Amino acid sequence: MDHAAAYLKEMRCFGLVPDGVIYTMVIGRQRDLTKANDLWDDMHSHEIFPNHVTYSILIDSHCEKGQVEDAFGFFDEMINKGIVPNIMTYNSIVKDFCRSGDASKGQHFLQRMRRDKVLPDLNYFNTLIHGFIKEEKIHDAFKLLNVMQKEKFQPDIVTYNMLINGFSVQGNMQEADWVFKKMCTRGIESDRYTYMSMINGHVTTDNSKEAFELHDGMLQRGSAPDDKF
Repeated sequence: MDHAAAYLKEMRCFGLVPDGVIYTMVIGRQRDLTKANDLWDDMHSHEIFPNHVTYSILIDSHCEKGQVEDAFGFFDEMINKGIVPNIMTYNSIVKDFCRSGDASKGQHFLQRMRRDKVLPDLNYFNTLIHGFIKEEKIHDAFKLLNVMQKEKFQPDIVTYNMLINGFSVQGNMQEADWVFKKMCTRGIESDRYTYMSMINGHVTTDNSKEAFELHDGMLQRGSAPDDKF
């Protein structure tokens, strides 16, 4: 018997009845999906029913392990029972779409989120941007800046760095420079990753003058370049 099952059995021996919160907590700590599913079954056998947090944890756990079909099974079951997904649920689904190279499907979930009156968060947008960049769809990633603005979300250093690096890797330094200036205009401090992305991009496009200017600017800010530079 594993620790989780032993803990629940011990509670019952003392006349304590585990509730949905306890089961959710124990399932959330369980890294073995088979044992997590056993706890899920045990929960139902005692007529203790999950809430949106329990479902979200299981959906995320199955997505992390690549068990997409099971994850969507929990998602559909959740919907059928009238339990509205929260942002944690949607972020898990979107992360899995991006992991499997289908960020566009993750973006389509924004309409469903609006219907369910679930507000996206910064993690949702950054996950999508990272997904599109992995698929080398940098312009789809870039368009999300406008979507973020409409949703009244401000990009952070992670958002800008992903876009700057994405454009720099493709050698599109005009767009990378625009994003860099936009970030500075918004008062977001560039970091070492920002500078190295820009420097490597300008070196790749044979613009050594701009690369050295950025290098000097990085040193003035107290950041050290890579040993390769």
